Amino acid sequence: MVTLWGLLDAKPWAPPGLRVASLAYAFHFWLDRQVLQTGALTSASNAFTFGLTLVLLALIFITLSGSAAQAYFGDAHEQSKED
Repeated sequence: MVTLWGLLDAKPWAPPGLRVASLAYAFHFWLDRQVLQTGALTSASNAFTFGLTLVLLALIFITLSGSAAQAYFGDAHEQSKED
């Protein structure tokens, strides 16, 4: 909820926050899937689910790296050196 609020309110911490939250969720999802869930149905769909996870993570990272996202959030979330 906090990340959603930051995204909608164009907070400069929202893009890195969404990146961290999406990676944490993907890690938690796969840890849960590998440790707690067993069975033929889950193991049969692992390849598709893993590919979908990678595609969605790439989509999040690429979208937040685009020029439109940088203009929306400002340049404050970029870590560039100013001379």
